Amino acid sequence: LIAGYVQALIFDVCPDLLNVKTMEIWYSICMLQLSLYQAPFATTPEFWPAAGYYSLAIGGVFSLGILHSPLVLFWNVVSLVTTRASTQAHGGDSQALIDVNGWVPLTLMICVFVVMIEARYKEQARKDIEAQMLKENTSAFRSLMDRFYDLVTELDASLAIASLDCVLANFLQAPPGSLEDMKFEDLIANQEERELFLERAQVIPEEGGAANVLHLTLQFGSAHVRQVELFMFKFPSIVGGWRFLVGIRDCGEQPLLQPSDILAKSH
Repeated sequence: LIAGYVQALIFDVCPDLLNVKTMEIWYSICMLQLSLYQAPFATTPEFWPAAGYYSLAIGGVFSLGILHSPLVLFWNVVSLVTTRASTQAHGGDSQALIDVNGWVPLTLMICVFVVMIEARYKEQARKDIEAQMLKENTSAFRSLMDRFYDLVTELDASLAIASLDCVLANFLQAPPGSLEDMKFEDLIANQEERELFLERAQVIPEEGGAANVLHLTLQFGSAHVRQVELFMFKFPSIVGGWRFLVGIRDCGEQPLLQPSDILAKSH
């Protein structure tokens, strides 16, 4: 208890000592103290049940804040072993053994929860990093396409709209958020044009990327039909697979742009 009070006082005076880099170190120190607190040589027969319950409960709460499952599993096993050793050393009765054994499934649940949270956190971090890297990798070319087209959107490997695109939704008179994760070919009203789009999208570039210019008819539901010129650039993703940048503009009196017109400007 004194050691815990001293640690709390240290964190209050020097809060910078507790951060992401030192979290696991402080967690290990706290779990070591709790294990020693309930060890056979540190408790008396009258006090050890309370010490064991206190240590397991506090240790479980601490474990929920750590995203390093091997470390959490190690210290929870140490805590259970120490509690079991104290129970046998102090001659615990059958009820005490039952109570201690009851902590095993609870400890396993805590460890499983930490593993699940850690996996979810890593997956979300991977997606965020991938999105940021893709954004940096295509920002220059996307800025160039913005000069020629009314809007630019990005498609993933399955030709689904990669992110919430309010500009494209407004362009097609679609409700906000209705295009998220929608396949782009579902917006093409003409069957022949849809097949042509899919055919061009499936072409694997020899190197670098592949660009195509198409005239398509886009429509969302029963909204207004838009005759558009579509510039599609297919490029290899830095995380594997393919991505697509799609430039869209209304078909008016403006001349049809060729892929060479866009690519030449990017050099």
